[in-house]
This record gives sequence, C-alpha cells and structure tokens, in this order.
Amino acid sequence: MKNRILTNLVILFIGIVVILLLSKCSKEEIIVCGIENVCGDGEDSSWFAEEVESQSEMYNKYFYVIKATYRGEVVFVFQNCCPFCSTIVSVRNCAGATLGYLGTGEDAINTDEILNPVIFWKASENECVFTN
Repeated sequence: MKNRILTNLVILFIGIVVILLLSKCSKEEIIVCGIENVCGDGEDSSWFAEEVESQSEMYNKYFYVIKATYRGEVVFVFQNCCPFCSTIVSVRNCAGATLGYLGTGEDAINTDEILNPVIFWKASENECVFTN
C-alpha cells in the first residue's frame, strides 16, 4: 500500500514538473524564454515582444519569426505566409535595429545570406506550412 502511494506521488510530482516546464514560455514571457537566451543579457529585448504583438495583430494566424545568422550575427526575420498580402520582410539584430529587408534589389538582403534559419516564434493557431 505504501509503495503504491509513493509511486503515485512520484508520478504526480513528475507530471507537475513537466507541466511547469512546458508552460514556462508563454507569449507574455517571450523575452525571458527566448531572445535573452539567444542574444545575451546585455541587450534590451523589449522591442521583440512589441514587434511580435504588432505583427500578430496584422497577420494573425500567418505570422512567425525566424532566428538566423546574417554576416556573423544573430538576427530575427519577421515573416508571414499570408496568401493575400504583399509584405516587406524585415531583418533585425538583437538590439532591434533593422538591418534591411529581404529581397533582390540593390539595398536588399538576399535570402541566401540568411544562414541557419530556425522558427523561433509562432502563434499556436499559426496556419503556415513549414518544411524542413
């Protein structure tokens, strides 16, 4: 009987720990859970949460953020898969400064220069189809 109670308590404890770990990163805590870990504690990353909120309002279920490397520094590419939108895609560094925009023009950043892209943030209701 004692072993069964102890086993159930251990399972309950493990379940609570897993739930706490999975719920740690929420939209409200995106700065703590993501960008500061990527960019370091020295950067003011409040701009990131503001940009995510702003873009999410515009593009809702089509918006996502890619973390990548551009010319040796960590960057964030604010993209969407909106089928009805003509969008200018900005590339920002950890400080929030816009380094440029994706494209093929004279002052544009070519997508070939964006290295090691990974999806960094997307809403749970995101409808984009991502392939490897």
